Amino acid sequence: MEKRKVVRPTSPFLSVYKPQVTSMFSIAERITGIILVLAVYFVVILVKLEGILLSNYWYYSLLYWVVKGPVSGVLLGSLLLFIIFAGVYHLVFGLRYIYWDRVYGKLNVEDINKYSPMLLGVTGVITLLYWLY
Repeated sequence: MEKRKVVRPTSPFLSVYKPQVTSMFSIAERITGIILVLAVYFVVILVKLEGILLSNYWYYSLLYWVVKGPVSGVLLGSLLLFIIFAGVYHLVFGLRYIYWDRVYGKLNVEDINKYSPMLLGVTGVITLLYWLY
């Protein structure tokens, strides 16, 4: 008996899907959570390997290049600012989700779509205030 290959159309969900404000902010919050966890793991690994790393010349030369190298201020400053922004974003939108869960019946989609970009602005302001002070 011969098997026929059935050619079925693929699901068009990505081509017809319109991104929603809440889903984009939710995805961004998950990404910032992953970034924060990776940053903490990186610091923990550096602390755990401190005894090994402090006795190696390449570690000192790499550390010197990162701290005193040609792009050190821009590189470290941008990385630190990004980590601070990720932490503040994750905190602000996490609090928003907690609030949303507590009073879900009283919120409508228009309010949620209106306040989400405002919270992004609040995140930027808090990040800059934290960065400057």
